[in-house]
Amino acid sequence: MKKSIDSIDPLNDEIVVHSYFDPEVTIAIIYPGSPTYPAMAEFFKDTGVAFCMYDKKIIVIDGAQADQEWFTPEHLRVIEAHEVGHIIAEHNHKKEECKDIEREADQIGYKLLCESPFKEAVMLYREEYNARYGCMPEDDAPV
Repeated sequence: MKKSIDSIDPLNDEIVVHSYFDPEVTIAIIYPGSPTYPAMAEFFKDTGVAFCMYDKKIIVIDGAQADQEWFTPEHLRVIEAHEVGHIIAEHNHKKEECKDIEREADQIGYKLLCESPFKEAVMLYREEYNARYGCMPEDDAPV
């Protein structure tokens, strides 16, 4: 039986699950106790809470952030949907395209969440989208 990101045990050093949105995508939450965390922490400095290894279809999430009180299962779902959006759009993160790439991943991620049963995550994504772009995702023009 596959684990769900809604039932993560933060006492483990690493959690590996399959994406709800694409079972071929692996989600790895790496906590500070993991021997791989120091290397991953360098990527988190540049990318924030998560990054995606597009060619391998792996989403890596910072367990130190995921372990914070404010960080809910809905935050994990939003990150998952956003990163799967990058994979669907086949992004490769060229610096000059970064703004459009992020917005496109947000648009795809939001649509994925809207088609899911995770309604609280949809509401959180709407709030974050509005804060980022000054409009609601359903009112935004495609990138």
